[in-house]
Amino acid sequence: MRQGVPRESAIASAMLASLVAVATAAHQGVPRIDPDYTVEVDQWWTTHPFNPESPKYDPLIVSPEPVVRLASGQSIQDAIDKLPEGGGTIRLGPGAYGGFQLIARSNVHIIADGKVVVKGAFRYAGNRWAVDYGSYDRAVSRRGNRIKEVWEAHKRPTRNYYIKGITFDGGGTRTTAIVLQRVYDVVIDDCVFENFHNPKAHHPGTILGHEGLNNVWCRNCTFRGAGVFASYLDGAHGSGMINCTVEIDRYNGGFLYLTNDDFTEDINENGRTDREEERTAKYIVVYGCTYNGDNRGGCALQVTGENVLFVKNKVNGTLRYLVGSDPRWTDSDPEICYRFYGFKVISNTVKAVTDAVLLSRNLALISCPPHIKMAPRMGKATIQGNTLESCPRLLKEITLPHPDMRKEGARTAEFDGPNVLRDNTVAGRRIAEGDIVALPGRDWEAAPPASQGCDAVAHIAPGR
Repeated sequence: MRQGVPRESAIASAMLASLVAVATAAHQGVPRIDPDYTVEVDQWWTTHPFNPESPKYDPLIVSPEPVVRLASGQSIQDAIDKLPEGGGTIRLGPGAYGGFQLIARSNVHIIADGKVVVKGAFRYAGNRWAVDYGSYDRAVSRRGNRIKEVWEAHKRPTRNYYIKGITFDGGGTRTTAIVLQRVYDVVIDDCVFENFHNPKAHHPGTILGHEGLNNVWCRNCTFRGAGVFASYLDGAHGSGMINCTVEIDRYNGGFLYLTNDDFTEDINENGRTDREEERTAKYIVVYGCTYNGDNRGGCALQVTGENVLFVKNKVNGTLRYLVGSDPRWTDSDPEICYRFYGFKVISNTVKAVTDAVLLSRNLALISCPPHIKMAPRMGKATIQGNTLESCPRLLKEITLPHPDMRKEGARTAEFDGPNVLRDNTVAGRRIAEGDIVALPGRDWEAAPPASQGCDAVAHIAPGR
């Protein structure tokens, strides 16, 4: 007669099988995850492996061999320079370290073992030309004298970067901790950003990136400033913030994603600009983040882009507005019509904002000039299932005056509906549909930029 397996052994076997399954499921490096441009952002996020509520949730990342271990004070730069061409992992022992530059290298992970403080910046650039924004833009632009060698490098961004467990200390003088230039597939886990400087000009971020970024994520990070924005990624696709915390009173605003029109280019050279080649911000997710402190001139999220999901976040103080969008036309291709559709603000808990969603038909220097054939379009916002203690308006659409608007033929963005406002609770009152909202086509408001928490001078290049 066959003997049964003891209960304790069965449980142990089940636990082991579970652990093996988790280990097997872990990603070998940062996985390549592009948006599905055929669906809306909330549908794409439903099955994303970084979504804690997804049936395909798989957050673990396996780092590459070889592994190099450093002690406090040793050079990260020297360790990187000695890694083989295929990359590797640098593990930092407790203590203090300086920054580095990683140019034209993929597959490098930097992981803290214990309390690690970095006083310096991490720069990741996809090629040696990408370090200088202006000259790089001119070298790859279809509008200029494109340099073949630079263009070929631009078509092959480097990828697979993982940063975990590090405290970045700005020493009260630095504005930026991590710079990303023409790279894909970046995850920043469990990091802290503190003691950075707010220059009160332009719009840098403590994390800063541009020139064509895809799949850049921060998870469980803390931003306690100060700075202009906690993070600014220009023209990013399929990127976002998960379970992060921002001490918002130390910043002008939380997270900023703009349009990097300089790098809207026909990468696959098929004779047209495909949707994935447009460098409007696309498929941006801010999930489960917490904003602490009062910032009556700031916002949690500002985007010049489309398909943006702001979901299950918590604002514990007072902000000027929650989520804002402004339009951008394109200088790269006169036939392109940028569409800033699909802002989804869902199931957030907010103490106080003047406006939940602020849609600006033009902002500072962004009114559409006469020579541009296709004015940008915007609208189709969704504000649903949010709980706000105080909010005079769930949706506000404004037109900001600017001298450009006096030019003959100047236009603002075209506005399209419908806007969905459903099942929100404001000051304890559930609003099933609409209410406290300025509807499209009714008495566009005009206001100076400063009154909307915007800096008309600073809100320009490189991203606009």
